[in-house]
Amino acid sequence: MHIDSTMVWIKDEEVQKLPEDIKKLYEVFGILKGEYWGVPPNLNQLTPIWFLNNSENPNMRCDIEKGYLFFATRNIEPGEELTAEWSTYSEDY
Repeated sequence: MHIDSTMVWIKDEEVQKLPEDIKKLYEVFGILKGEYWGVPPNLNQLTPIWFLNNSENPNMRCDIEKGYLFFATRNIEPGEELTAEWSTYSEDY
């Protein structure tokens, strides 16, 4: 497994031993790859992608040439899920 140095990786079995409120942070902000949870070393490092779900019909796009800036592709209604096509900016997708 490739481990990204910008992430902190911890085995799922260790996460399961944590108090419920801490475990919830891994479940909400983490990425589960195999038996490891990956999270940013600091919640201040969360980027918009942590809040966008994948879609083949996205309402957001990523401009890699402008430093991975995200833009709406159309008007987004309040409460509407934010989506992007992950394959356009993620080598791992």
